[in-house]
Amino acid sequence: MFSPRRLAKPRHAAALLLGALAVAAFALPEDAEQPIEIQADAGSYDPDRGVSVLTGAVQIDQGSLRMRAHTVTVSNDNRRVARIVAEGHADAPAEMRQRLRPGEPFVSARAARIDYSLAEERIELRGDAYLAQAEREFAGEVILYDVKAGRVDARSEQPGGVRLKWQPVPTSD
Repeated sequence: MFSPRRLAKPRHAAALLLGALAVAAFALPEDAEQPIEIQADAGSYDPDRGVSVLTGAVQIDQGSLRMRAHTVTVSNDNRRVARIVAEGHADAPAEMRQRLRPGEPFVSARAARIDYSLAEERIELRGDAYLAQAEREFAGEVILYDVKAGRVDARSEQPGGVRLKWQPVPTSD
């Protein structure tokens, strides 16, 4: 899902989010202690609103977290990241992956828009949405993932537009 493509690293874009992303509320605890690597074509920061916007081939890596999108907007509340919104474009959806708990497999997601609310411990995927973790896969127009409860809701306005796939757990003989 993620290619190893490397982009030029404008220093000003990286500086915009360096402190902002250092807190990941529901990821591995060690993720917050890892260095943040940010790549983007351009970026801006509004200190009055506590909002950073990165655009053009954005990639953010910190520990187990990787996000890729055309535009990423980060909202801060009291110098802590409250919400990250990643938006793709016509040629490529926004993508993210992260290990949420030690020993568990990565959660992988892609959609036209990924709204990652750290404050509410929720991930909302909109527009050709896909979410996978271990043996479970969900697809639909909208997917809501309550990380704390582990609950996933998928929906679509198209008949048969929600797809679920579970791999059976092998039985021991």
